[in-house]
Amino acid sequence: MAVVATCGVAAAIVFGFAWWRSRGRIDLEKLSPEDRSALFAEAEHANPGAFIPAVFEPSLVYTLKPNARTTAWDDTFTANELGYRAGSSAKAPGTFRIVFVGDSWTFGMGLSEAQAFPRKLEKIANRLGAQGGRVEAWTLALPGYNPIQEIAALEFFWPRLQPDAVVLGLCSNDMDSAAAVLPEGSLARSQGRGDEFGDDHSRVYRAPLLNAPSFRRRWRRAFAEIRAEEARLTARKTPLFLYFIASWEEAFAHALVAEAGLKSPYLVVPKQLTVGRYRNPPPFRHGTAEANGLYAERLYRALTSELAWPPLDTPGGAPSPRFFRAPAAGDWRIRSEELLAQGALKLPEEYRPGPDREEQCLGPMDCATGLFGRATTLLIRRRAGAERIVVELARLAEAPSLYPQEVEFWIESPAGGTRQRGRLDPRSPEVQSFEIPLPKDLEVGSAIDVAMAVERVVVSPHGLTPRGARVIRVSQVR
Repeated sequence: MAVVATCGVAAAIVFGFAWWRSRGRIDLEKLSPEDRSALFAEAEHANPGAFIPAVFEPSLVYTLKPNARTTAWDDTFTANELGYRAGSSAKAPGTFRIVFVGDSWTFGMGLSEAQAFPRKLEKIANRLGAQGGRVEAWTLALPGYNPIQEIAALEFFWPRLQPDAVVLGLCSNDMDSAAAVLPEGSLARSQGRGDEFGDDHSRVYRAPLLNAPSFRRRWRRAFAEIRAEEARLTARKTPLFLYFIASWEEAFAHALVAEAGLKSPYLVVPKQLTVGRYRNPPPFRHGTAEANGLYAERLYRALTSELAWPPLDTPGGAPSPRFFRAPAAGDWRIRSEELLAQGALKLPEEYRPGPDREEQCLGPMDCATGLFGRATTLLIRRRAGAERIVVELARLAEAPSLYPQEVEFWIESPAGGTRQRGRLDPRSPEVQSFEIPLPKDLEVGSAIDVAMAVERVVVSPHGLTPRGARVIRVSQVR
């Protein structure tokens, strides 16, 4: 128990970072104390202790430390009284306040607030005399937020902010679970039960597009929240604009808007403006200052027709970007399905632990070794003729007191999926196999969500990660 208590924070920190895997296969448990310190310093730069839990409204999960001078994400700033990188919440008379809601791309990770696109749009608007030169951009955005948190923040702070318009910045990973806040203020993968999308455990999708039941369901959940907020803002007579910012395929953006039945104007940043020269180097990998200038200009030009603002000259006489009010005509539905299918086809038909397996691991686990804690989800591609999934689990030799313990498996499908229970028994071989019927309504070539959960976990005295069992293999049989 003492080991679990003292190692829990370190374990959560390790699970909080995907970036360290990108540096190549690193066996954390074999690093020297000096190397661990260096790795942690690198991690702290990417994920500084700038946050506090939002105990006043748990659905926000976290904010910045209010009124605190903070150095984070290559910027030094003072968070305001609400815990955001913005000005005072008090609204000056005659001000037209646009509240920008979003995640790290709207926040401007790796840039100063002045370099981020909300403040640049404010500067353009006031230079051209929009709203009599009294436009204010108020950024209600934080790294790691998803739409459910963003909308919760907007609703909670609405009476204090009194927006005249709202811009919701959308990122292509907005179906990921919210992070948890560690005691020293950094963010980590949650090891608890349940997330805001209705899943048993936190999930992070590393594939940008994927034909998987959980992927589609979680996007529907996010856009149901956006649709509900659209209705609330309509009742308040406050315009809502959707800004698809980071790495979007336009066809998929159209599909999400159409399926949700949204009526608000929306704009999609071309994908080429979010990669290459327009993206900062590691560890942040977000839009550069130049890119944010382009995001601001594109948004301003689109807003001119919606808010009757003075026009901004378009270089070379090119047509100004305009908001979509409904998905454009064309083959975007077919293209969206093709993109989702292509994402699933990149997955292997089985999972075995090893390097370069990160896209297969949705839940909190070490994908390279197969070690997982209380619960996780793995992705494989459905093979033609398969009828059952076989999951091979190994007990932990270093933790015999964990067993026997129950293990539950479930496979999601559009019609509901299948569930099955098993038992990791110390009297059985160290590696045990469990078979789960494969739902018949999963398409061949689509991704299969194979989820599993155990009752108890431990932390090894020689390790950093909570563990309950080890996945040896997930395969398909007739």
